[in-house]
Amino acid sequence: MAALAIAIVAVLALAPNAHAHTAFESSDPSDGATIERLVNSITVTFTGAAEPAGEGFQVLAPDGRILSPHVEVGDDERTFTLTLDSPLGDGAIGVRWSVRAGDAHPIEGAFSFTTTAPVPTALPEPPPDSGDSASAPPVTDDDPAESALTEIASPETAPPETAPTDLGTFLETNESEGISAADIVGFGGRALAIPAGMLAVGASALLLVLTGDLLREARRHSWIAIAAAIAAVGATVETISFFIDGASDLLAGQPGIAIVLRLLGALAIAAGSLGRIPPLQLGGSVAVIASFLFDGHTVSKGNRFVTGLADFAHVGAASVWIGGIALLLVVAKSANPLLRSQLPAFAARFSVIASAALAVVGLAGIALTATIIDSLSDIWTSTWGQTLMAKTLFVAVAVALGAHNHFRLVPAVTRNEPEAIARLGQTLRIEIVVLAVVAALTALLVVGGT
Repeated sequence: MAALAIAIVAVLALAPNAHAHTAFESSDPSDGATIERLVNSITVTFTGAAEPAGEGFQVLAPDGRILSPHVEVGDDERTFTLTLDSPLGDGAIGVRWSVRAGDAHPIEGAFSFTTTAPVPTALPEPPPDSGDSASAPPVTDDDPAESALTEIASPETAPPETAPTDLGTFLETNESEGISAADIVGFGGRALAIPAGMLAVGASALLLVLTGDLLREARRHSWIAIAAAIAAVGATVETISFFIDGASDLLAGQPGIAIVLRLLGALAIAAGSLGRIPPLQLGGSVAVIASFLFDGHTVSKGNRFVTGLADFAHVGAASVWIGGIALLLVVAKSANPLLRSQLPAFAARFSVIASAALAVVGLAGIALTATIIDSLSDIWTSTWGQTLMAKTLFVAVAVALGAHNHFRLVPAVTRNEPEAIARLGQTLRIEIVVLAVVAALTALLVVGGT
């Protein structure tokens, strides 16, 4: 319970910064700078590949006008040059941007700077030569042409001007407003879909290789279908968050593919579990794991094939670990004596599987981390790295509990010691909670910030 409380605090502390790894890096002129020249163009650079989204780039002129500059994207897809139709000077200039990161998640922000260069004033053009003024007909008060001109030029009938925009108001973005409703709903959906989906995947995979009475009895339980249904609900909730954020167009890209794979995969696992159709469970499990290949940093960092392979192995092995512990707990707490009698053999067998899964999780996790971070300091200076450290801490707790089970409790269970099964059930409950927290932190890492 203490570990769960710490995890909740960590999640709440890190959730406000849960955005894509691509972030604002620099600008020219820089944020807060004061320059002495007219501004014809502005350069904005991001840490990763991006493309304009939503309103794209907007510039606030010193007189309060909001301008839409011409945008040119650099070859590296990280640098954007904003060109203005006429130079700006003599005042504060704001820049607001909204882009879509390489992993298709939208991010936005704003900055400002000041220029002291005066704007050159153009001399008024001389009126056209009207010829001999004496030949012009006199204009009387009753002339309808003059009446019409006067009416058009009168202040009462002139079109109203748009009120200038305040710099502070212009610089306000969703990023500066903290956690939005879409952030909360999106994280809630992932926090349901990822842990429940991994549990259903891992338990289904283990049941496919089990034989005999344990397999038949375990399949009578509907908990795998329930976990898969929770994962499907989570994927649906995550979809709703895109509509709340006004970014439903992103569902046509890779985020939509990820959600569809999670949703359909979870439904396939549920149907396969209830209908006793192992191939359907297997196909659903593959779909759920494959959903991670279209979301998070695997689509924006490193070689796509290498990161995809490492991510598939990482999530798959972690799922087997979580699902196996859940299956062990079901067997240990079962009211069926026949199923409980299988616990020693299954516990000993799973200890070997868990050790192999842990090795794969660790190696694949190291490979993914090395690909994602730009420097070692990112681990403790970036939000993504801090989330990773929190996840690693809870993984270490789960590993310690697993080692205790492997070296102390499993041998005692195989010797049929009466208290060993009860103690094993207690530690398994704690371990499954800790691993659920790890999976929830994974939900943050999928779109973790810099």
